[in-house]
Amino acid sequence: MSCLRSAAFSCRSTSNSVRAGLRSETRRLLAINKYPPDEAPAAVELVIKQTEHFADEWSAKPAEG
Repeated sequence: MSCLRSAAFSCRSTSNSVRAGLRSETRRLLAINKYPPDEAPAAVELVIKQTEHFADEWSAKPAEG
């Protein structure tokens, strides 16, 4: 989650390279956790939408941990 949080502010700017990195990291995490490959594209899009939704909140307070 911290990797997603760190990209949250940049993702808000809708940079294609940041979105690509976020997609790549999400796919990697799904594969590591043996998420069904046929359901992965929908999960990646959900993570992108959630990251965009919470980007303002995450960038307003310092990252923990």
